[in-house]
Amino acid sequence: MHQKCPWLLAASKDGRSNNFKVKSIVMSTIVIEQIKTSFATPDTLQIITWIRLCLHKNMKVWELKKLIKNELDMQIQVSKIVFNSFYVCFYAMKKGWSEGCRSIIGLDGCFLKGICKGQLFVAVSKDGNNQMFPIAWAIIEVENSFTWTWFLKCVTHDLDLQDGRDLTIMSDTQKELLRVVSEVLPKSEHRWCARHILANWSKDWRGLERRNNFWRHKIVITMLEEIGEKMMERIGKLRDFADTWICDISPIAMKVYQDNMAQSMRCTIKWNGEYGYEVEDTSLRVVLKHCVNMQAQICTCRLWMLKGIPCSHAITVMHFKNIELINYISH
Repeated sequence: MHQKCPWLLAASKDGRSNNFKVKSIVMSTIVIEQIKTSFATPDTLQIITWIRLCLHKNMKVWELKKLIKNELDMQIQVSKIVFNSFYVCFYAMKKGWSEGCRSIIGLDGCFLKGICKGQLFVAVSKDGNNQMFPIAWAIIEVENSFTWTWFLKCVTHDLDLQDGRDLTIMSDTQKELLRVVSEVLPKSEHRWCARHILANWSKDWRGLERRNNFWRHKIVITMLEEIGEKMMERIGKLRDFADTWICDISPIAMKVYQDNMAQSMRCTIKWNGEYGYEVEDTSLRVVLKHCVNMQAQICTCRLWMLKGIPCSHAITVMHFKNIELINYISH
């Protein structure tokens, strides 16, 4: 060490990284006195703080404040760092929703009961194979109208939902969320989730087993990494699964179509008009009658509009009119 240098630094080579690690830094009292007498800028304060933390890695905040007060005669204010929010929406999810999902988005939130408290917001949809399709998720500190507005605006921006026209939003019966949806997506239809309604009823009529919370005792970063890994794995599997399709209609949609076709064998047309037909369904114990409008592509059983796949009553009419059935399955 040079005689005039007031610093003493001890370092050794790290076998893993092949870099040098500083083991200790010692500065003489001359340096401290010079800092006391000079104008202590934020840069000098940062240097001293870094040195002290290198020497004492387990030093508490109050100990560091006391040390700076004693050595530099300075008062410092330590601001509290508070986690606010974290939003995730992969590009594959945005593109997948716009090109292959129904115009329905489910919103829900759950509490985080691990080390880091807060809530997890999620937005999901239904893909062309009638399976769950995750769109976006976010970690927030508290659940209120402000955080729901922020999350829904992020989803609206990413999916280009605009005012929500031709979109259905499904959620639980939270009053705050109902108001937020009406403000952010005023043209959308808002429906309540039957599962949440059943859960509310079970508070008075017990007997149903409730699932355990899936994310417990997870820190925020670990949980977000696991969600991201699961979503990327899911995207890869869906891509591989789509390569196995023999046509541009999903296997589950074809299964529903084939079941409806088999059920149509028990249906008969009673009367018909220019566009409307009354179909008698004898597949159940009770004889049911439904009206089919081929021009509007609707049936009073509502299954055709709900699934985008012709119901058994519509298929009966198509057979009667010699219409190609496959062209009426929504893509």
